[in-house]
Amino acid sequence: VGEAVHAGLQDLRPEQLPAGDVLMRVTHSCVNYKDAMAATGHRGIVKKWPHVPGIDAAGIVVQSDDPSFQPGDEVVATGREIG
Repeated sequence: VGEAVHAGLQDLRPEQLPAGDVLMRVTHSCVNYKDAMAATGHRGIVKKWPHVPGIDAAGIVVQSDDPSFQPGDEVVATGREIG
C-alpha cells in the first residue's frame, strides 16, 4: 500500500539480458488479465520487479547456443519465466 506503479518501455542491449540459450527478436506478444491487474497496482500479482508483462512471444532467432535453433528461425515462446 502506498507504492506507486509506473509503466514504461526500456530498450536493453543484449549484454544487459540474462544469460540464456536463445536470443530472439520479438515481433508479437500479448498482455493477459493478470498483467493488467499488475499494471494497475493490484497487490500480490508481481513477485519480482521490474516486471515484464506478457506470457508469450513470437519472433525470429537472433543468436543461439542451442543447435536446435538457428539465426533466422521463426519461434514461439510461452510459459515458465516469461512475464
